Amino acid sequence: MWCPEEEKKEKREEKSMPALFMEINRQYGMRCMQRIREIGIQQGQMPIIMIVYRHNGCSQKEIAEWMGVTPPTVNVSIQRLEKADIVCRKRDDKDQRIMRVYLTENGRKIVEELQQESKAVEKVMFSNFSEAELCLLRRFFGQILDNISEIPVKLKNTWWSRLRKLYQHVQIKIILSVKELTREFKQTYILKIGKEGIKQ
Repeated sequence: MWCPEEEKKEKREEKSMPALFMEINRQYGMRCMQRIREIGIQQGQMPIIMIVYRHNGCSQKEIAEWMGVTPPTVNVSIQRLEKADIVCRKRDDKDQRIMRVYLTENGRKIVEELQQESKAVEKVMFSNFSEAELCLLRRFFGQILDNISEIPVKLKNTWWSRLRKLYQHVQIKIILSVKELTREFKQTYILKIGKEGIKQ
């Protein structure tokens, strides 16, 4: 007799360990993001909210550096969060050029609510595990993270590095082509003006 649960279990056993980790992360993230969307927060805004929650009063520049994005990108998101009464901005007391970002009371309530819901999801996720099993699981995860950190990163041989080099090569060719076209245009234009001047 066909049993969907058994089939699902067999498919999981066929998956590689990294694939299982990715699936767990995807499923967990999907359920957390569902509530975030209900509140009206976009996925890209959540990292900013959590950074400000942990470092209340940090500058926009610091947020951009921690996220690895440009300050203008952060500025657009912060403006939207400010309109939604989640964060507020104030100029630094010592340096008026620096904008400090703070969570509003409403923003703090939202974060605390999301944390409670995240804990509820975790409780369901780790149900049917004993305390001893959870301790082992945490230790295993820690060991996996330590092992991953030992893997050397060779950017020269990665597909991303090759793609970046190709992009840079194409970008340089485009710039050179534009410069060449500009030079030819200038020469043609000057020659044309010169001929018209002679005719007159």
